[in-house]
Amino acid sequence: MENIYLSLSKKYQYLPLGTEIIIVPSSDRWNDFGFRVRIEVGVVSENSQEISWLPAYLAIKDKLDTTQYIRELFKELKKNELELIPFKRIGLPYALLLFESQQYSLMRNLIGSDNSKKLLESLNDVSVLASQQKKISGWEDFFESEVFTEAMTRASESYFAYRRGADVLDSNDWYEDDVQKNFNVKLVGEGPKFEFNFNFDSSNHLRGRIAVIVGKNGLGKTESLRKLAGAFAGSDVKYAQISRDLSFNQVLAFSHVGHKKLRKRKNKNIRSAAVRQFTFNPKIERIQHRDGFARLLVDIARTFDDHGRPFLFLYKDILEQELGHLTVYVPMKNDSEDAYADSKGRKYLSLSKWMRAGGEQIKLQRISGVDFSRNLIYLDADHKPRKLSTGQHAFLQFSLNALANAGPASVFLIDEPENFLHPNLISQFMRLLNQILKATKSIAIIATHSPFVVREVQSEQVHVLDFDPESGVTRVLKPRLQTLGANVSSISTEVFGDELPDHLMQEILEIVDDSNSFESLLDKYGCEMSVEALMKIRKIRAFE
Repeated sequence: MENIYLSLSKKYQYLPLGTEIIIVPSSDRWNDFGFRVRIEVGVVSENSQEISWLPAYLAIKDKLDTTQYIRELFKELKKNELELIPFKRIGLPYALLLFESQQYSLMRNLIGSDNSKKLLESLNDVSVLASQQKKISGWEDFFESEVFTEAMTRASESYFAYRRGADVLDSNDWYEDDVQKNFNVKLVGEGPKFEFNFNFDSSNHLRGRIAVIVGKNGLGKTESLRKLAGAFAGSDVKYAQISRDLSFNQVLAFSHVGHKKLRKRKNKNIRSAAVRQFTFNPKIERIQHRDGFARLLVDIARTFDDHGRPFLFLYKDILEQELGHLTVYVPMKNDSEDAYADSKGRKYLSLSKWMRAGGEQIKLQRISGVDFSRNLIYLDADHKPRKLSTGQHAFLQFSLNALANAGPASVFLIDEPENFLHPNLISQFMRLLNQILKATKSIAIIATHSPFVVREVQSEQVHVLDFDPESGVTRVLKPRLQTLGANVSSISTEVFGDELPDHLMQEILEIVDDSNSFESLLDKYGCEMSVEALMKIRKIRAFE
């Protein structure tokens, strides 16, 4: 705090030795619903003493106009516009927020991640404080105040900065260029030593952002994902060697209960990306993540796709397709004539009414009225609460986390999504994932043993782990058939070999041993076995 100063302009008589930050009120007259809190933060380069100016917000408790308050401080101290005064002269509780997430990235590049965090924390930066689950001393209800909800996070860019600024300090620049690129990855060190050729060809617009690793259990699919997480996070080369220089902002890892945590970044390389882990398990709504469903819903409402359409509409479409017989209700702090009250008198508003049209300020007030201490609820046509099935809960859990946390240039690593999803939901899951990847210019790699997942991806993007018993080596092969839209049985045969396990076939053959003809076999067991099993028995008996 000793090296942070206030100024009324970007011109001054001299710069005190050791100055790190200069804060100047914005020169425009813009106000956000009556609040004038826009400023500029001058970050002083340690070596060159050059200053880079970043737009930001600075709220001061009980003061509508930050600019006017700072001017009054200069008058009180009898200082002119060319002088600097210590920032600590403010003397009231305050809160700062950089205008966009890119500003956090730029600040990190200018003075480093650790120094940026230290300075922003001393300035009560709300993104940094929120990531540490801290409140502002002397202003404990700041995050519920109008200046925060209607001024500082009015724009979607600044709301995203609040939610992700601290993460950006730990990750790569949030590039706008597309990361759909071809590259090879060679896994090294202990464990799987496969080589994958990921053809994320930019000219492929049909599921070209999704790759699949498939194979029988025990061949190393999950461990391959763990190594890939370490490689994409830029930790070091002991996990994998990548054929080209790739810059990702974050790795979003989705797994299920019982699996070890994916590898985390182990260095502080400025080029490294953050690894954030989530779960499909409905019984565990978060792994290393502090947000409930209501908070994630608000995040989605403030996030837009590449066409400027809020992700919330995509989420609403998903709900209507999967939960057409149920209505989602959002927990609210305040009473409303349209609200539903549960048995304890707590208020909820239907998602459609929560999303309804209105002026910008009304929408902001509606968002700020969400009670994050409670979860979303689901009511049937008779307004009776209903619990979701395990598959529905898992699917919606993924939808919320993926939509809320997807950012530009992300890598999704997804381990066996089929463990909690009904086969019919897998198709919706893959369609949703593809929409998110396209909107954020990201890619995904899925480890699976489900043919239902494989049929959603082109064969060029399918990597089959195949164990050769003669050489004792597991190879990475491409399927011979075109997998996109293919028959599940054909995919099972191609990937896993014979569609009927040997032990099951032997058991069936022992049961039907007394059948003398295929016709008698069909008459006796036709209602108990699949056509595939019957045809397999017929084929075997033809060689006896």
